[in-house]
Amino acid sequence: MTEQTIQIFLDDGTLHGLRELQIKGRTERMYVVARSRLGEIINWRQQLSRTGTYVLLTGDHEEIYIGQSDNVYQRVMQHDKNLEYDWDTVIFMTSVDDNLHGAVARYLESRLVEIAREARRARLRNNVEPDRPSLSRSDQALAERILSSYLTLLPVGNFHFATPQTFTTRQTVVPDSAAPQTLPVPQLPVFEMKPSRSGMRARAQEINGKFVVLKGSQAALEVQRSFQQTHRRDQLIEQGILVQTGNLLVFQEDVVFDSPSGAAMMVVGAAVNGRQYWIIEGTNRTYGAWKAEQQRD
Repeated sequence: MTEQTIQIFLDDGTLHGLRELQIKGRTERMYVVARSRLGEIINWRQQLSRTGTYVLLTGDHEEIYIGQSDNVYQRVMQHDKNLEYDWDTVIFMTSVDDNLHGAVARYLESRLVEIAREARRARLRNNVEPDRPSLSRSDQALAERILSSYLTLLPVGNFHFATPQTFTTRQTVVPDSAAPQTLPVPQLPVFEMKPSRSGMRARAQEINGKFVVLKGSQAALEVQRSFQQTHRRDQLIEQGILVQTGNLLVFQEDVVFDSPSGAAMMVVGAAVNGRQYWIIEGTNRTYGAWKAEQQRD
């Protein structure tokens, strides 16, 4: 994977004002600002009065609206006057060159809506699926490159609505086998939860910097007061990814978490330290100990 340098400019020196994010050497720009501070970005009007896409988010990022316009600044200001839809933050996605024209913006809007629906991390307020325009091969390649920039910048800005919630293991063709087999990525340790009185079992792997709880793992049906992932847990249940079986919940798919502690809390239903909670399968070696060794290497 090619290394990339991400630059973040804070307009007022804090995270509360407008933020400009970019990948060094690329023309795409992402601007983030709270709705309550839209009146303060008049000095950025020239940069924002361009063709592009935008995302409106509620404060908890549970609901989003994705749109596009030939002038994203003007379009967002129209949204600000519309009191029917409550939102707290806007993400402007533009480019400093003229490559991001109207058809490319409509393509990006359609792709972002598609990706957000598949990720299932937020409720989409888009009532109509945007049409995807027909682009030349060169324009489509350009649009996908622009999209890749935005998908890189969004998590840096702490926006995860386009981050896949489930992890798809890759297919590996085994020689002399009649059919391909789906296997986890090799040479990565499998972690399991420490033994518990309930007999609950869960298995996980760390893949590409994410902690993935594997299909078939079990989770507590009841949660404790310290549990902090109620919304996501409810989403997973509603989507049929966590299904009750007896007095436990069972993962029907691999599910990605940002940290071992986040995964552990979803499994246990309480606040726990994932670095101590997960151990390498068949050993007493904790994730924390394993990670420390990896960092020394």
